[in-house]
Amino acid sequence: PEVLSGPNGLKRLTILYVNACDLGKRRANGPDQVLSMFYHSSALVASVFSLWSARPLRDRADIAVTDEEGAPTLPKGLSDVLNLSDPIWTEVDPVRPGRRDRYLHEFQESLKDIACFCKTVSTGTCKDNVNPDNPKGFGNQPWGPQFYDREKHTCCKMDWDASWNLVGKMGWEVQREGNERDFSKCMKDTFQARQPFDSRPGCCAVANGSTNFNVPINQATELTSIFLEDPKTSRSELGFMKTSPVFSLEDIADTEIQDFDGKPVTKQDIEKMLKHYEDLFTVKDPFILESLKSQSSHVFACTGSFDDMSECKHLRSHAPAQCCCNKASATPSQVCLKAPKKEGSQSKVEEKKIQELEYSEHNFGGYPSGSLSEKHHPEEEDEFEDKVQGMPDPNGGAEDLLEWVKAEGKQWKSDAVCKHKRMVPRVKQTVIQPAYTEQVRTGRYYGEGQDEIMETVQHAAKMSYQKADPEEMCDQWEWTRECPSDEALYDKVIKPGECMSADQQQQNHLVSKDPFMYECPVGHVDPSTHADCRCA
Repeated sequence: PEVLSGPNGLKRLTILYVNACDLGKRRANGPDQVLSMFYHSSALVASVFSLWSARPLRDRADIAVTDEEGAPTLPKGLSDVLNLSDPIWTEVDPVRPGRRDRYLHEFQESLKDIACFCKTVSTGTCKDNVNPDNPKGFGNQPWGPQFYDREKHTCCKMDWDASWNLVGKMGWEVQREGNERDFSKCMKDTFQARQPFDSRPGCCAVANGSTNFNVPINQATELTSIFLEDPKTSRSELGFMKTSPVFSLEDIADTEIQDFDGKPVTKQDIEKMLKHYEDLFTVKDPFILESLKSQSSHVFACTGSFDDMSECKHLRSHAPAQCCCNKASATPSQVCLKAPKKEGSQSKVEEKKIQELEYSEHNFGGYPSGSLSEKHHPEEEDEFEDKVQGMPDPNGGAEDLLEWVKAEGKQWKSDAVCKHKRMVPRVKQTVIQPAYTEQVRTGRYYGEGQDEIMETVQHAAKMSYQKADPEEMCDQWEWTRECPSDEALYDKVIKPGECMSADQQQQNHLVSKDPFMYECPVGHVDPSTHADCRCA
């Protein structure tokens, strides 16, 4: 231990190994001795490699992630993109009081082993290396996001700065500013329009469902998103992934393109359109907004990556379309309708009906016990059709012929009136012993030398009975219909909407709100404005 201690311990251990080999050669006079020398030399080589790979890193300086007052701080580059206002840094969890300290400690320890590496590469070889099983989720390694400098032709990535990671670091250079590691080139990448499109704007596809636009932009930004907690398991664990390219209104190129119908579209038109659909397109992730330090309240995300940004030719490649519902058929309603009666029905429907309950009596322990039961409920004798079509809604939309279904179990009011009562004898029952089962021997066997056949016997509960005071019960009820005698109560059948296009050749089509935005026609609504509007 004295020989191997100190900064030159590895060098001294190497010298000791060489001397041992020389001594072995001089003493190896036979095959067995040569084999023994080879075995011990191999073990020594393995020990050398083990100590070398586990040695403290010379550049693994402690990175303070808290200042003197305990507030978190980060190295250059990380502070630009990591949201330190996240509650995991600032709030004390009453259930897990050590949660904040645990995050700080584990994150600090992880940062000691991570650095930003860059190297010169050829065009098209700097690709993200994401987890194929979870490309957009948690669990990706630090080397997943990779950023390409289009001017210097360098590729930058984060990686484990450990001696065992020889392959991962081979040919890559750690980025530093002075004596401190610099993460700036591994955390953010800005697409400039001058590359690779020769001063032509890039094209950012903004999409949400059936609503999508191609927006010409001068620049967009991708970020490395660092997760400090697995959202599924709530375990403190580092995860790395790259965000989609994002841009603000200020990044939109001041150029003119065409819409699907050939109409020219200006930058002002695009800004107005994006603001109109801000609920669909704006980025609300606080991590991205904090990282961009953007003064704009409108930040939008592109689909795809920088490699997908070709030149914009049309704002929209085809006529816009969206789901629209007939407002009358999408509004729930329960009303009385003059509906037809079922075929063969001749009886007159009365608005009031008397229901007689049937009395029955049973003997328990020598005492009579009575009960009342209904033979038929008024609902079972309803004469109207279960479904009707082509009838308007009396509450509105009289011009629309709709479909209706009879309200199940609601034709008669629930507050029936008792018209007659009678005294019913009652018996008090007490359980002496609950019912149970047991296995009993049968004296029969499955075969010679085999187990005896057992039989399951059910034992009924043992009861005691006492005569109780009679109970006054209603045996005659008067029911009143919800609707007049010539009508029945029906629910409207909610119809799904249809996909309408701006193409005016269609019978039902979207109407122009301004030159570049469309809305459902009069009498129709869309899901964003009507809760009951849904599309098939």
